[in-house]
Amino acid sequence: MIGTWRRADVYLGTLFTHAVPTNHQVPLPNTLPPDDAVAAVVWLEWTGAALAQHAVKVLDGSGPNNPKAYGVSGICAGDAIRDNNTEELVVTTMDGQLFVFARDKQGHVGSLLFQERLEGGVGPFNSILVADLDPAAPGNEIYVAGCLGLRKFRQP
Repeated sequence: MIGTWRRADVYLGTLFTHAVPTNHQVPLPNTLPPDDAVAAVVWLEWTGAALAQHAVKVLDGSGPNNPKAYGVSGICAGDAIRDNNTEELVVTTMDGQLFVFARDKQGHVGSLLFQERLEGGVGPFNSILVADLDPAAPGNEIYVAGCLGLRKFRQP
């Protein structure tokens, strides 16, 4: 959650959603075979009284900014990329992918800035940290725990 107690952006990831909902009532893009299971990142806003859904980014492989993924296991907001002038969203998946998406000042999840495929599931239970823990490297690093250990990513 990003914001104050009166207004906050809430991001949640789905374990799976149906990319082409032939047997379902969820309107999503028709880019994959019927009932193909993919993940999604949902942006909600807490207004102090209720949650309002703003956008859904379906990770269905439909383009360069929507890679195909299954099972969002963690989401973290932070200043992961130097000189980007905004916080990014780090998204991890059960199928071993790490994504860094741009996030504009209004909260929209934007373009894909970084992607890495790893062995095993990464970031379960939001085990992601964006912080400057390495004094030898400028800027923040991304730390991600997974079933095969802890990994660190940093800009060169």
